[in-house]
Amino acid sequence: MGGASQPDSGTELPVRYRDTQGREAKQRIAAACAAQIPLLTQAVAIGGGSTASEVARQLADRAGLTVVTNSIDVGNR
Repeated sequence: MGGASQPDSGTELPVRYRDTQGREAKQRIAAACAAQIPLLTQAVAIGGGSTASEVARQLADRAGLTVVTNSIDVGNR
């Protein structure tokens, strides 16, 4: 026998499904985060996750802003 196996620790839902959970709270958090970024030429790093994805959505129309991310979902916003 032997071999490796993944522990049964449950699974995490993909961001596209978590995006709908707690939507209003995430929008408020994202708006507060976006408001902290000055309206000058900036670069920001945004990680993955459903709230981070909402921050990216809030910043999508910002001119002069470079977003660096490791998340496909954030990059698509």
